[in-house]
Amino acid sequence: MTWYDGYVSNNKYYGDVIFSYKIGVQGVGGVQLGNVYLGVVGDKNGKTGGYFYTE
Repeated sequence: MTWYDGYVSNNKYYGDVIFSYKIGVQGVGGVQLGNVYLGVVGDKNGKTGGYFYTE
């Protein structure tokens, strides 16, 4: 599963994405091990912040 969202507020862009990772054979199924969370904040000058963590 992958989820993403992005929006603009106060002249800044906020983007978030979640990647789920599994172990197993593609098409046969598998066991979900966890999620990776990424986020970024930027303005007209580029990236101003962000985050990365796993769960």
